[in-house]
Amino acid sequence: MTVINDRDTLKGYFENGDKPDETDFEKLIDASVGKIVVPLTYASNLTTDLTEGYVFTVTVTGDMEISNPTGGIDGNSYIWRVKQDGVGGHTITLGTKFKLPSSASSPLSWSTTAGAMDIFVTQYDSSADLFYVVSMIPGY
Repeated sequence: MTVINDRDTLKGYFENGDKPDETDFEKLIDASVGKIVVPLTYASNLTTDLTEGYVFTVTVTGDMEISNPTGGIDGNSYIWRVKQDGVGGHTITLGTKFKLPSSASSPLSWSTTAGAMDIFVTQYDSSADLFYVVSMIPGY
């Protein structure tokens, strides 16, 4: 289910005289809880539709770029859990809309060990149309 993040749309489900149904309540709860985990299928250019959730998981089976996401909401944080497959050794790169802090090494030091998982966190700034990298923890 797509998470509805538009406040006016959500309020419309509960206007005076309306009778919200189970689906309306489901959408409200999903929007307020928000941390829906979305499994992604590996692709060499991984696309992420941020309207689907906030936490994304992928098992890497080859070299991969996390391409520029779509559907970001200003101020929201988004998390990717990136896991190497049983072979490992796959390189990860980022699209052009990811901005690293000056203190970070570029490119980031992603794990390449078989089965290792890295957690990558960004915050979206719509005025700059950039995803600022706020955390990258390799090697789980």
